[in-house]
Amino acid sequence: MTRRQEGGITIVAAVIVAGGVALATLLVVAGSWLALVARAQGVADAAALAAASAAHPDAETALGPREAALRIVEAAGASLRECQCRAGRTSAEVVVVLRVGAGVAPAWLVGDHVVASARAVAWSEPVAVATLKPG
Repeated sequence: MTRRQEGGITIVAAVIVAGGVALATLLVVAGSWLALVARAQGVADAAALAAASAAHPDAETALGPREAALRIVEAAGASLRECQCRAGRTSAEVVVVLRVGAGVAPAWLVGDHVVASARAVAWSEPVAVATLKPG
């Protein structure tokens, strides 16, 4: 093998390594972003459940539905954009905003926040679940 061929192999190997590093970086950013989206959705789900439970006519809580949702959202480090919930009703809808922290991904690529929404219904009686039996 000549010296020129050895240099060509070195360049090809450097390009392959650079491509692998770029792909690994992209996968880490995508994984971080998906984890953040899942966290925001979990916060929205929990806030909607808290609001619906507090809004129910049989609720035994001193908190109103909005305050119950706000307590959950703030504990998670997010903010409550919207809460369609009133005392005496059995459902609630919330919209939650979670800021993207440093190190997750470049803001120009994914934005600076994640928005998630959820709806929950609180029942005072057990709900019957139908099951199918083979037969």
